[in-house]
Formats: sequence, C-alpha cells, structure tokens
Amino acid sequence: MITYTNDLSGVKAETFVGFFEGWVQKPTPEQHLEILRHSAFCWLAFAGTRCVGFINAISDGFFYAAIPLLEVVPEYRGKGIGAELIRRMRQTLKDFYAVDLICDVDPDFVTGTPSKRYKQRKRKSEP
Repeated sequence: MITYTNDLSGVKAETFVGFFEGWVQKPTPEQHLEILRHSAFCWLAFAGTRCVGFINAISDGFFYAAIPLLEVVPEYRGKGIGAELIRRMRQTLKDFYAVDLICDVDPDFVTGTPSKRYKQRKRKSEP
C-alpha cells in the first residue's frame, strides 16, 4: 500500500534511495532531504518506510510556484503514484496565480549528450 505525506518530520535521508535516475551528478540522500526541507511545499509517497516518489515546489508563498522535481523510482512507475503526487501538489497550490512545471525535454539533456532525435532535428533544420 502506498501512503502519502507532506510532513518531513521524522523522515530520514536513508529512505531516499534510487532517485535521480540518469543524472550524472546525483544529490546524495542527505542532499535530497535538504532539497525537500528548503522547498516551499513537497509531497512524498511511501511503500512502508521507503520513499518511492516525491514532488516539490519552490515559491514566493502566495502568488507563484514552480515544480522543479517529480520522480517515482523505476520499480514503482506505472502505478499512478506520479499522477497522485501531481494531484496533491495541484491541490496544495490551488490558490496560486501561476504554477510552472519544469520538465526536461529529453533524458539525454541531463547527461549533456545530444540524443539521436535531437541530432536528426538539427540536421534537418540546418541549411
């Protein structure tokens, strides 16, 4: 069973294992917890004591918010956890004037290696 919380009290860094898939420089579990602590808002999904998904928002506190991170560990994807995290964050931010979702366009963007698709698009657009 998956449980959800926006309360970080009692959450330990060692519960954050398996995140930042494909990142060249991954935050450590301790850094991950600090990212969430310094966020204006966050939601976590737990399977038992393990965090299997999270979403965070940075904000001025009343007008604008941005959602920079949303991730579900690979073995829990496809189970609706990401959708539920988004639903909960949207509810949390419902009174804000503007909310931006920040997404990578291509997984290779994170590694700095242009993807085959990008190379093909670039070639087609070059004179």
